[in-house]
Amino acid sequence: MTRKKIIGTIVACVAIAAVVLLLGKDNITEQSDIQNKAAALKPGSGAITGKLMDRGRPVNTGAFILASVAPIPNPPPTIRMSKPPVPSIFSAQVGADGTYSMEVAPNAKPYYLRVFYPVEDSRGRLITNSKAASGLVVNKPGAKVEQDFSWP
Repeated sequence: MTRKKIIGTIVACVAIAAVVLLLGKDNITEQSDIQNKAAALKPGSGAITGKLMDRGRPVNTGAFILASVAPIPNPPPTIRMSKPPVPSIFSAQVGADGTYSMEVAPNAKPYYLRVFYPVEDSRGRLITNSKAASGLVVNKPGAKVEQDFSWP
């Protein structure tokens, strides 16, 4: 495993742990089978799925995706466990094949997404790229929307 992949994996684990601590486990959708887009959704849920690419290759380490019906700033806001976020924030981590899938609650308002992708710069320092998307409509149970992200 390369140094970059090891760092990416560590960053991903730390990011997930931080979000769980910040948001509380009740506000985070479980992503036990992130690579299986065909998996059945929980009754009443919708889904946002997509692929992350960097220079034409799948991003398979370290990327973290957040979704909400409110814009998600960069960096994400500090959220206290004693006061869950309103509206809810959903999350996913990129899978080994560069795809992600997250269950979300159907909502009349469109969803905003923000992806955080840690990379090593030319000096070997870890930096986090961020991209955002908006206008993703998941307005009924079973609805699925796809949003891909790519870097040059």
